[in-house]
Amino acid sequence: DVVDASDVADVSDVVVEAPSSLTPTTVIVVGAGSKEGVSLILALSKSGHRVVAVDDDPLAAGLRLASLGAVIPTADDPDFGKALASVVRHSDARAVLAPLVNDMLRLAQNQELLAEAGASVWAPDPAVFKLCGDLVALDNVLTSSGLPEEKTGLGPATEAPGTRRAFSVDVIVDRDYDLLTAVSSRRLATKRDATTAAETFFDTRLLELLRAVCAAIRIEGPAVIEGYEADYRIRLSGIRPGFSEFAPLAIAAGVDVVSLSLAGALGHKLPPPLLTHRS
Repeated sequence: DVVDASDVADVSDVVVEAPSSLTPTTVIVVGAGSKEGVSLILALSKSGHRVVAVDDDPLAAGLRLASLGAVIPTADDPDFGKALASVVRHSDARAVLAPLVNDMLRLAQNQELLAEAGASVWAPDPAVFKLCGDLVALDNVLTSSGLPEEKTGLGPATEAPGTRRAFSVDVIVDRDYDLLTAVSSRRLATKRDATTAAETFFDTRLLELLRAVCAAIRIEGPAVIEGYEADYRIRLSGIRPGFSEFAPLAIAAGVDVVSLSLAGALGHKLPPPLLTHRS
């Protein structure tokens, strides 16, 4: 069931090359203290962009990995939007990215304020965040769209199989809710809560399921879909806007999900689906 991308003959509109490089620009990354934030900062810096790392913790690792760092209130603080807009104006940033769902939600809620300061954001409607945070409501929406629980695995909780392989998928979804790319990764080794080894894989069943899921919930921009495979069946466990810690791995596998998201935030035309990756 798991195949290499080069062996797939029945997936239409396949493109096997990464998008062209963007002109270097200044980008703010919110959530610089998380492992996902560090991955995003490193990916942007490697692409030549000037990165401004932002976090509420002055000891956040990402603040020291970026070109500039700024400490602002937490995403739940009423002054978060104003503080972030101030960072935009002082750094001349053109876009703001965030890997974690709570930060992404605040970006979505403050899009107009940030746009007035000069930076753009690519995030789904705030209602999508609420839907993704309620697995019962999410299951109801997917079921009513024609995706039964046996397809998604998001129905009533059942005993989890003893042997299963967890995965995380970085997806980029166009503004018409069409899946542009889905780079699936799984952990091979961990130390405490950190992943020390991982690999990408390509599964046509997962690809088609995610395409239908993204269209059904009307999500757009960068998102992470998590789940596991057990007894040869795909099971989803969660969906959230943002990036996973595997963004650099996705880039190494041939699809620059970070540049795609940045291009979308800047209003650039995005390539047609589907961008595929190497296993």
